[in-house]
Amino acid sequence: MAVALIAMLALTLGACASRPGSSALTPVAGIEGAKRVTIFVASTRAAEPSASTFLTNGIATTTNYFRYVVSIPPIHRPTEIEWPTGVPDPARHFAVVSSERLDERRFLAEVGASAARGEALGRDVAIFVHGFNNNFQESLFRTAQLTVDVNIAQSAVLFSWPSKAAVAGYLADKEAVTFSRDALARLVERVAADRRVRGVKLYAHSMGAWLTMESIRQIRIAKDGRTIAKLLDLTLAAPDIDAEVFLQQLRIVGRLRSPVTVLVSKDDQALSLSRLIAGGQFRAGAADIDDSRVFVEARNANLRVIDITSLATQAGSGHDGFTAFASIYGRLPQSPDGRVAPEVGPGAYTLDVSNRLKTLDARLVQRVAGPMPTEP
Repeated sequence: MAVALIAMLALTLGACASRPGSSALTPVAGIEGAKRVTIFVASTRAAEPSASTFLTNGIATTTNYFRYVVSIPPIHRPTEIEWPTGVPDPARHFAVVSSERLDERRFLAEVGASAARGEALGRDVAIFVHGFNNNFQESLFRTAQLTVDVNIAQSAVLFSWPSKAAVAGYLADKEAVTFSRDALARLVERVAADRRVRGVKLYAHSMGAWLTMESIRQIRIAKDGRTIAKLLDLTLAAPDIDAEVFLQQLRIVGRLRSPVTVLVSKDDQALSLSRLIAGGQFRAGAADIDDSRVFVEARNANLRVIDITSLATQAGSGHDGFTAFASIYGRLPQSPDGRVAPEVGPGAYTLDVSNRLKTLDARLVQRVAGPMPTEP
């Protein structure tokens, strides 16, 4: 059975078909016509002894801080990452043009200074937390892609935890996110403490959603109201969290400034396998919005549950639909500070997508609670 599970996981949970090696982080000269995006990184990954900005899947005893400048090729298509297979060609691939290790003080100063330059986007910082089975370069380039395509904050930070980046590493990754809770909580607290930062927006995928919820829970238990008040947006994509654990986390976290957005899919094969590994425990990211209990819990827990099953996914497993959703995020009703508009309040929604082969048009359609289903 273990062999069968690993084979199934290989088909559904792989980060990408051709995984980029560490050579993708080799700095190259930039070219004219390529966009550049600065990504700040806080990481509990250990660095390569011979290359301090090349991060491994080992655990670091203290958080490491970096600044990367990533070049986006002129041929870039929204939602895509033009992956290099070796040393990148900036005309065709995502590429690192500079990288530098920072101490915590300089890291926070530069993140705050970057946020202070915000105008239309506001003086906000977006923190991205990746999911299971991601190596560092994958999470770095995905953060760069989302930053350049979506424009949700002035300053972008990747929190990268030491995923084994291996199909059979699921349990090891669970231990790694547990280890990383304090580091993420500290990052959010320190960034929010900067007066130049108007607000913090947190975006987490899959197993990274559990890590994020645990860190926000810690901040609430510490009664750090200042940090909680600066949390403008919390979005969890395909959260790999036991549904009952998720509700308990929400009870401790309490109500935030805006509803927590949860992106779910009925066809998420990765979460189906996660449920199998967990002995049948239901995962929050696989919630069925046609179930009235989901509607009721969404209202009670201040959740905005959005079913994105209708979106095509990169790997065909239903687990990475958040990348397609991000591309249409700006077309949904927005408030002046870049959040989903208040009228899209707590509740359950389905994403109605049309004209996908031409111009993607999307709108949220609110579900109305029907009768409670009877227990089998």
